[in-house]
Amino acid sequence: MMIVGSEVANLSSIPVRPNYRWRRTIPPDYMKPNLRRCLSCRQVAHKDKFWRVVRVYPKRTIQLDKGMGRSAYLCPRESCLRAAQKKDRLGRVLRAQVPEEVYQTLWQRLKTPRQSS
Repeated sequence: MMIVGSEVANLSSIPVRPNYRWRRTIPPDYMKPNLRRCLSCRQVAHKDKFWRVVRVYPKRTIQLDKGMGRSAYLCPRESCLRAAQKKDRLGRVLRAQVPEEVYQTLWQRLKTPRQSS
């Protein structure tokens, strides 16, 4: 395609492919919520509603709530915890052996009511 004389002024009408590397900043009000899925009952909710179990990288140790690595989320309900323990769902999702102490800590959390702040 050859552009001649008067056609130069009409270049603004040519559709331009957007630059996909450019990101516009989105105000926090429009951000999507951090949704997670329970590994036992498959319920989707905000991540604050779940217990987080983490296989810490690179030590491959299992801990609760904090750490960087592979994570799994579990509802704070007796049926979900029982099914996860019985069918070793935490171990399969985290790809590591989950110690009995982690399950004991989760059962203790289940028995103590959560204090709302």
